[in-house]
Amino acid sequence: ECVSGTQLTPSGACEACPVGTYRQQGMQLTCTDCPDGKTTPSDGSKSLDDCSISKIFVFLSPMKIKE
Repeated sequence: ECVSGTQLTPSGACEACPVGTYRQQGMQLTCTDCPDGKTTPSDGSKSLDDCSISKIFVFLSPMKIKE
């Protein structure tokens, strides 16, 4: 079984849960989507508590402009 924040791929390797999902070891086999309107700060989130960022905040965050 893969550790928290990762899931088993078809090839048998463990990979990080993508942004917007989480996985707690022993609780589910694959990464679970965050509730509607929420996302995670990065790949590899380990619990529902990591789904703490509002998707609208991510959408409205200013983009960095190169000069």
